[in-house]
Amino acid sequence: MTANGNSCYAFLMWSDGVTTPTRTVPVIGTLTYSAMFAKALHWEVNWVSPRGWEHFLTEGYALPNTQVTVEADKVFEGDMVFYQWRDGGNDNPRTFTITQDTVFYALYTDGGMVGEDVIFMQEGDTLRAEGAEICTMGQHLI
Repeated sequence: MTANGNSCYAFLMWSDGVTTPTRTVPVIGTLTYSAMFAKALHWEVNWVSPRGWEHFLTEGYALPNTQVTVEADKVFEGDMVFYQWRDGGNDNPRTFTITQDTVFYALYTDGGMVGEDVIFMQEGDTLRAEGAEICTMGQHLI
């Protein structure tokens, strides 16, 4: 027999303490087994583009206080590079303990330019940088 939850509830254990959802039991007389479930917490991972646009990546459900490992693609859509999670952590994959419904944000940047490596210039500013590539998209980025 197998105890199947749904997206909102996850299997905890059988009434006799067995914690695997699928099990084989001998049929000897009248037996009663009850499957116990707990409300599952929802988690999802969104990626955030260099322009701040948020996009859904993946999702799942877990029991409270369960560790979930999430991973953001190192390079996404050809030229965007992962550099950190919104909370400042940059380990990838990353393991979180789920204590409530949670959304994780993976931040990406164009071609590896991140944080202090990005310089915004205004019209008329000059900069000398050997070996630097200047991209023009309304502002000058280095």
